[in-house]
Amino acid sequence: MTQFPNLIKRVSHFVTSPRFWIWAVILFTIFVCFSITWLHYHEQDEIKHITNDLDLLGTARIDLIKGFLHTTQGEETSSPYDKSQGYALLDQSIDSFEETINEIEKNHPQYKNDELTHTALFRDQVENFKNILNLMVRSSVHDDNLQIKLRVTLYNLEQQANLLDLALRESLQERTNTWNGIFILMLGFILFLLSGLCFAVLYSMNLTETAFSQLKDTEQKYRLLAENAGDVIWTMDLFTKRMNYVSPSVFSLLGYTPKETLVLAPEDLMTLDSFHSIDTHLSDRIKAMESGDPSSRVEIFTVDLKRKDRTIVPVEVVTTLIQNEDGAVSGMVGVVRDISERKITESALQESEERHRRVLDTMLEGFQILTPDFGYLYLNDEAVKQSGYSREELMNSTLLEKFPGIENTPLFAALKNSLENKIPQIIENEFKYPTGASSWFTLRIQPIKEGLAVLSVNITDQKKSEFELIKKNTELEAALEELCASEEEIKHNYEELLKSQEKLFKSEEKFRNLADYTYDWEYLINPDLEFEYITPSVHRISGYNPEDFYLKNITLEEIIHPDDRDMYNIHIQNFTNPEKVEIFFRIITKENEVKWISHHCYPVYDKDGIFLGRRAVNRDITDKKLIEDELIHSYEELENRVRERTHELTRKNEELDKIKTILEENQERLDRAQHVAHYGSWDIILNTNEFHCSPELLRIFGYDPDTTTPDYDRILTRVHPDDREKSLDMIRKTIHDKSSGSVTHRIILPNGETRTIFAQIEYFSDIVGDSSRIVGSSQDITDINQAMEERQRITREIHDLYNNAPCGYHSLDGTGLIIRMNDTELSWLMYTREEIINRMNIQQLLTPESFERFKISFPIFIKTGSLVDLELTFVRKDGTTFPVKVNASAIYDESGNYIMSRTIISDITEQKKYDETIFKSLREKEILLKEIHHRVKNNMQVISSLLFMQARNLKDPAVIELLNESQNRIRSLALIHEKLYQSDNLDHIDYGLYIKKIIDYLFQSYNVTKDDITVNLNISSIYLDIDKAVPCSLIINEMISNSLKHAFPKGKKGIITIDMSADEDSFHLEYVDNGIGLPDDQILEKSSSLGLQLIKGLSKQLGGELDIIREVGTCFILVFPK
Repeated sequence: MTQFPNLIKRVSHFVTSPRFWIWAVILFTIFVCFSITWLHYHEQDEIKHITNDLDLLGTARIDLIKGFLHTTQGEETSSPYDKSQGYALLDQSIDSFEETINEIEKNHPQYKNDELTHTALFRDQVENFKNILNLMVRSSVHDDNLQIKLRVTLYNLEQQANLLDLALRESLQERTNTWNGIFILMLGFILFLLSGLCFAVLYSMNLTETAFSQLKDTEQKYRLLAENAGDVIWTMDLFTKRMNYVSPSVFSLLGYTPKETLVLAPEDLMTLDSFHSIDTHLSDRIKAMESGDPSSRVEIFTVDLKRKDRTIVPVEVVTTLIQNEDGAVSGMVGVVRDISERKITESALQESEERHRRVLDTMLEGFQILTPDFGYLYLNDEAVKQSGYSREELMNSTLLEKFPGIENTPLFAALKNSLENKIPQIIENEFKYPTGASSWFTLRIQPIKEGLAVLSVNITDQKKSEFELIKKNTELEAALEELCASEEEIKHNYEELLKSQEKLFKSEEKFRNLADYTYDWEYLINPDLEFEYITPSVHRISGYNPEDFYLKNITLEEIIHPDDRDMYNIHIQNFTNPEKVEIFFRIITKENEVKWISHHCYPVYDKDGIFLGRRAVNRDITDKKLIEDELIHSYEELENRVRERTHELTRKNEELDKIKTILEENQERLDRAQHVAHYGSWDIILNTNEFHCSPELLRIFGYDPDTTTPDYDRILTRVHPDDREKSLDMIRKTIHDKSSGSVTHRIILPNGETRTIFAQIEYFSDIVGDSSRIVGSSQDITDINQAMEERQRITREIHDLYNNAPCGYHSLDGTGLIIRMNDTELSWLMYTREEIINRMNIQQLLTPESFERFKISFPIFIKTGSLVDLELTFVRKDGTTFPVKVNASAIYDESGNYIMSRTIISDITEQKKYDETIFKSLREKEILLKEIHHRVKNNMQVISSLLFMQARNLKDPAVIELLNESQNRIRSLALIHEKLYQSDNLDHIDYGLYIKKIIDYLFQSYNVTKDDITVNLNISSIYLDIDKAVPCSLIINEMISNSLKHAFPKGKKGIITIDMSADEDSFHLEYVDNGIGLPDDQILEKSSSLGLQLIKGLSKQLGGELDIIREVGTCFILVFPK
C-alpha cells in the first residue's frame, strides 16, 4: 500500500516535468507526420484506383461505340465495317464494364449493397445490354425490333456510364480537395497532372503525325491509279477555270502532253457547240449544288474534243463537283473516255435499220405481220391501202374483228395451218370485203417468231384480163363452129387457119418456153444506179437471183431485149424525173426466155426531201401479149378468107377488126420497146452455126458495137487463155446434156486490163425438133467482187470490235432472256456462248440482292428506254462474284413496242476495292479525330478543376477572381471540343447551341439566376469552324462575364441581348446589355482591363472590326469575315 502513493507521486512528477511535454510534442509531431504521410499515401492509392477505374470505363466506352458502328453498318455492301468484329468489340466492352464494376466494389465497399447507387444502376444496364446482345448473336435473321432495343439499351448504358464517370470524377475531386491545404502535396499533385497533360499533348502530336503519314500514302495510291488509268482523269479550279492536273493518258487521246494541256483553256480543247452547252449548264449546276441538291454533284454527258491534229473525237465525260469548307463549289474532277468506236457502230446499226424499214414501208406489195391471235403487229402503206381501213383502226384490233366471217374462208384456214404447222404457203385468193366488194390477191405466208408474215400482191386487173380473154376466145370458137356448120369452104379455111396457127405456135414456141406466171418483180435503185433492194420474185420472172444483181453478175440492161434497150436507156437518162413512169419492154431470162414486162417506177425521197433513188415494179405480161398476138393473126387470116362469102363473116370480121386495132396498138408499143432495149446476151443456132449477140456483149468484150460484126471466134479470142478451155467445156457439156450451166472466166481487154465475167448458158430446142440453139449471157462482175471483199472486211472488223471490246455487251428481251453477248463478257462469266444465248435469264447471273434491284429498274428501263450507272453483282460459273456498272438503251419497233436492250457492262472490281479502302481510312480518321477532341476537352476540364481547387485555398479575392475568370475561359474552350466530338461533322459546330451552354455555365459560375438577368438570344443557323469558334467564344465569354460582374451592381435586374447572323461574306455579332455601361475612362485602345484587351486582340485575330456604343448600357458590334 505504501508503494502505490509513491508510484502516483513519481508519475505525477514525470507528467509535470518539461521533458515529458517536450517528448510528448516530439512524439505527437512524429505521429502526426506519420499519420499525415500514411493518409496521404492512402489517398493517393484511392486516387489511383479511381483513375484506373476511369481509364477502364473510358476504354470500354470506346470499344462499345466501335462495336456498335461495326454491328449496325457492317451489313452494307460498301461499308468498311465488319459485323463479326463488332460483336467481338461489344463482348469486350461488356467484359470491361463488368471488370470496372468489380474494381469499384472491391476498392469502395460502400457501393456494394446500395441499390440506388450509380454502380447498381450501371450493373443493371450492363446486364440488359448483355442479354439483348446475346439474343442478336443467336438470331439467324435480321430483326429490326432487336436493333431498336439494342440502340435504346446502348443509349441508356451510355447515359449511365456518363453518370458513373461523373460520380467517379466528383469523388476524385472531393478527395483531392481534402488535402488542398498541404502545399507541397498540392504542388506535387499539380506537377503530376501537368506531366500527364504534357504526355497527352505529346501523344496527340504523335497521333496527328501518323494520320498525316497515312493521308500521304493514300494520296500516292490515288496518283498512281490516275497516272495508269486508260481514261483521262483531270481536276479543275472553277475560280480560274483552268485545269491543275491531267493524267498522262491525255496524250493517247488528244495528242497533247499533260503540260501542254494544263496551259490550254477548256474552249481550246472542245468544239464551240460543246463548250457553250457545258458552260451554260455549269452555272445552274453549281447553284443547285450549293443549295443542297445532291443530284447535281455527279453528271455524265457527251462532248466533242479537238485533237492536236485538229480532228474531232467524241468522248463521254463524268464530272464531280468539289465543295470547300464553306460549302462553296471550288473545283471539279472529271474522267474522259473515248467513245469514237461506239459512235461508229451505233451509226452503222441505225443506218442499216433505217434502210430496211424504208424498203418495207415503200414496197408496192402489201406486207403485214400478224400475232398468234391474228392481231396486227405491223403493216406497210400498201397493206393498209389494201385493207380498206386506216392504220390506227387496224393496229388496235384483230383480223377476226375487222373482217367478220373470215374464219370460215380458205384464206383463214391457210393462215391457221401455217401458224400451227410452221410451214410457208403461196395461195391465190379472192378476198371479199365487208362492203361487198372483192379483190384477187396472191398471198405468200411465212411463219416467223412473232406470228405470221404475209406478202400480198393485188392481181385483180390480171384476173379481169384473163377472164375477158377467155370470154373472147369462147366467142371466137363459137363463131368458128357456126361458120364450119354453115359452109364447107369455111371449114376448109378454118383448117388452113389451124395450120397457120400451128406454124404460129411453132415459130413462137421459144416464147412459150420462156413464159412463167409469177409475182411482180420489185426493186429499189439508188442515185448511183446500184440496187439497194430486190424482191425474191425476180428469180421467178427472170431466172436470176437478187445476189446476181447485187454482185453485178448481171444488170437489168443486159437482160433487156436488144430491140428495147434504146427505149430503156432514154428512160434511165431521165432517172431523176419526179413523175411516175410506165414503159413496156422485153427481157431475156436466165433460161433465155423472152418475157414482156410492164415497168412502173417512181422516185423515192426521205423525210428531208433528199432523193434516194427510184422504186420500180416489173410485172410479167407475156401471156397476155402472146394471146393478143394469136388473136391478131387468127382474126386476120379468118377475115381474108371469109370476107367475100357471107355477110355473117363480114360482121364477125368487123368485130375482129376492132380487136385487131387493139392488138396492133399493143404490137406497135412492143416494137417501140424492142428498138430501145439493150441486153448483153448471145445465141448460136446449132444447125447453121449462126451467131447473134447483143451490143452490150460487144462492149463488155471491148468491141465497138457500131463497127464490129458479131463473130463467135472474135469473142472467144478475148477470153483469158487459162480460162478458154474451161468455157468451151461448159458449152460442150450444155449441148451434150441439153441442159443449162454457168461459168466464171476472165477476159483480157485491148488495154491489157483483166476483167472477171460471169456467163450463163442454156440449151433450147423447138417442139418439132428440127432446130435447136444455145443461149447465153455474160456479166462483168469485177467491181462486184471487189465490193463484196470490202464489205466482208468491214463486217469482220465490226464483228471483232463487238466481241473483243474492253467492256461487256449483251441484249435482253422483254422477259430478261439473254439473246446476245460478246466474247469479253462471256470470258468474265466463264460460260460458253451455247450455254447462255437464248438459254439463260439474267436472273441466273445475278446475286439475289442485285436481282431485286434489277426487278425494280428493268420495267422503268423498258418504259423510258435508258438505264444509267446501275451497280449490280454478277455470279460467274464457278460461283465467284464481281461488281459491274450497267448502262443500257432500249430498241423499239415502229409501234413503240420494246424489242431488246443494248447493254454495256463495265467491271468495277478494282474501283470498288479502292473506294472501300478510302472509305475505311476516312472512317478511322474520323473516329481518331473525335477521340482527340474528346481527350483535349477532358484535359481542359482537368485544368479547370485544378484552377477551381487552387482558388478554394486562396484568400485574396482578386487572385480568386482571376483564377475563376481563367477557369471560365478554359471551360468555354473545352465546350468547343465537346461540341466537335459530339457532332456528326468534325469541322464545325452549331454555334447557337454552344452560346446557350456558355450562358448557363457563366450564370452558374457567378451565382446569377435568369430571374435577375434575362438573356434574349437571336441566333440563326450559324456554324463555325474551330479556327473561328475559339476566339469568338473567348470574346463572348469576356462580354458576358463583364456584364455579370459590373453591369448590374447590387442585385439590379437587367437584360442581355445577343444577335448573331451571317451574309454571303461575313458574320455579324451584336452584344447589348442595359446595365450601367462602361466608365468614360475605359477606352478600348488604352484600356488596362484584361477582358477588354482580350476582346480587342481576339477581334483582330478574327480579322474583324469592333465598335463600342455607350448610349444605353453597353453595346459591342463585331463584324468578321467568313
